[in-house]
Amino acid sequence: MNCINGKTLYCRKADEKVVNAFISGKYTGRVKKLSVRDSVFVHMDGAKWYKLWNTTLVKKLVDGSIWIYITDCNDMDSAYYGMYARRKDVAMTQTTKSRLNAFLDYYGFNTLEVHSSKKLFGVWHNGKELENDTWYELDFTSHELVKID
Repeated sequence: MNCINGKTLYCRKADEKVVNAFISGKYTGRVKKLSVRDSVFVHMDGAKWYKLWNTTLVKKLVDGSIWIYITDCNDMDSAYYGMYARRKDVAMTQTTKSRLNAFLDYYGFNTLEVHSSKKLFGVWHNGKELENDTWYELDFTSHELVKID
């Protein structure tokens, strides 16, 4: 699969499947389940969203703008871990990071840095720390993530 800029998209098959379904998705009036945890929905007006478990991670609005959601690790705990707790506190799950990086790579943006150590904990893009549980718009002129208020 090629990125928006014509370069080859290098990612896992599951990530490529999600990005491809999001990009090529057409309105069907129902949610397209890609797996137990991944789903894509295309609205009648052309807006799209991608969900991992119960959290919307990527939106394409009617005006063509792309938004991504920087989430912490707690949104997936109930769906994945059930009544058992996660052993280690992480800034973002590996699957969430992988999916978001596939979208960022597709649109020609640098990938996210996620650190979960005592010394360094959080999510960064191009050296700037991002807030958890916050929407960011992809700015195609500066290739930065712009926080949505």
